[in-house]
Amino acid sequence: MTIGFYGQDAEAEHFANQFKQVFESVSFNVVRLEGFVPFKLSYGLIISVPSSESQNLTALGIHKALQSAGLEIKYMTIESKIDPPISLNIHGKPPSSD
Repeated sequence: MTIGFYGQDAEAEHFANQFKQVFESVSFNVVRLEGFVPFKLSYGLIISVPSSESQNLTALGIHKALQSAGLEIKYMTIESKIDPPISLNIHGKPPSSD
């Protein structure tokens, strides 16, 4: 799996590093941890899989576990995605409505 974080957000990077530690502690192979700059601004957590693996049981399990922990996370399938089978991306927090 890969873990990405919004590259201009130190908090997102810290959160990504925490996720990496957790996943590796339960024997996931995190092949890449890197920052990104999104083309379309998004917020929160997104787990994505290739469209051909839309019912990826591992990804669905991660999605459900993070939701059960009270985290808002979107599950997406991406047509052009091939490898790795699972990506977790951490975007920034939404702007406050104050």
